[in-house]
Amino acid sequence: GADLGRPIDTRVLLLDADAASGFVREWTPQILPPERHRGYAFQWFCFALASVVIFIVLHWRRVQPGSK
Repeated sequence: GADLGRPIDTRVLLLDADAASGFVREWTPQILPPERHRGYAFQWFCFALASVVIFIVLHWRRVQPGSK
């Protein structure tokens, strides 16, 4: 906030490497590996498929012979 000259939110900030303040700038973001992203995608696609199957099963109407 002092470098910007205005108040900032209390959140994690990635500091500029060339700023004049004395903070250590050895921060590495924690990034999820691609396998984890694929796992989440697989989970949500399976959830969507299960939702569609449940919807079809619950809304399936058999046509009775002789009725429209």
